[in-house]
Amino acid sequence: MEFLDSLILGSNTPRYADEALFPSRTYKKLICNRKHCNTTCASKTLAEFEFWAYFLSEKKPNRREVRKKIHTISKDLRFSIWAKCSGSRERHMELKPVGPHDPAKAPDTKDGVNDHGRLDDRDLVRFILDMCRSTEDCSQEAIFNILKNLERDFPIISNHELLALFIMHVLELPYASPQTVYCLIYSLMKSHNFCSIFSESKKSDEPAEDNDTDGDIVNKADPGFWKALISEHSSVLDQMIDLLLCYEGADIASVPLFLREQTGGDNLEEWVRFMSMRSNLERLGSVFESNKLSGPVEVDRREETYFDFLVIQNEAIKAQETMRMEVSERLNSLQEERDELYAQKANLVEACSSLESDLKEYQEKYVKKVETMLHDAEDRCKKYERENTELKERLHENEYK
Repeated sequence: MEFLDSLILGSNTPRYADEALFPSRTYKKLICNRKHCNTTCASKTLAEFEFWAYFLSEKKPNRREVRKKIHTISKDLRFSIWAKCSGSRERHMELKPVGPHDPAKAPDTKDGVNDHGRLDDRDLVRFILDMCRSTEDCSQEAIFNILKNLERDFPIISNHELLALFIMHVLELPYASPQTVYCLIYSLMKSHNFCSIFSESKKSDEPAEDNDTDGDIVNKADPGFWKALISEHSSVLDQMIDLLLCYEGADIASVPLFLREQTGGDNLEEWVRFMSMRSNLERLGSVFESNKLSGPVEVDRREETYFDFLVIQNEAIKAQETMRMEVSERLNSLQEERDELYAQKANLVEACSSLESDLKEYQEKYVKKVETMLHDAEDRCKKYERENTELKERLHENEYK
């Protein structure tokens, strides 16, 4: 049957139907052909997919039954089950393009807010382009539009790079599209406080306000922990979200507090190692059961003060081109200075050679002159010695007379 395919992937198909008895071949696992397998093994595999087929076709999900089968979720079904549990399929929301398509119609920038937002968006676009450079079939514009729509709905969001990583991870799930991913993450933020993950945590050196409890400060999620889960341990993150969606109104911000209590510190490596164990992950169920939101997170939409992805990307390209031209001009000027220094060096070498030849000539001339003067002085000394000797002899002769 192709019912499950059309139910999940088709836009004009009915949402619920009772005729869905077995999953389609898209989600049907190959039955093991080993000798140990029997009808029980095959029926168990089919029963798992039959359960998820009924679950996806039911009008209201039974979260208690889902908890029992949560460990049997297939990667191909994960996104569809998330959308079903979070209620994002019932949200008729449109992923709007960000900002005006014509930059000339953009709001006035007298207060400088638009310029600041444009610079932030330019940095964000560069990060998204670098992030998707090593990933095939990655829609950079879709990630940017989803992020800016979520930021517009939840102004508390400030860690854009972490949110971009999370959006890219969800987009990589089978049968995920930009529109459905936007609705899913919107539901997670509204119903499970996911916006706390992407908000700035309080610094330890800032004094806490009087109306803030210790729990509120501790429950601030550490971005390093979530970044490690999204980037390096995505399977653990997926299992955590699987379990979270089994509890209506569960608060994702309770996870860091639970990890601090279990590990006795803020070591991120210990946190990730602790959550990588399935037995520890299942203990989160009681935490999600006891820590629930009092109500949905409020949505406070703000006015757009930024341009769309293509405009920001073009500005980034123009900025890079301008930077390249400036660097090229600087290199040319440095080459001219280098050539000038080489010419000065050649002149100095020539001047030094001339000075050396002059010095050598002067040395030879004065040495010869000094030698001549010394010889003359020696001759005079010898002459004076002879005369002195003769005078002494005459003096002795006169004395004897």
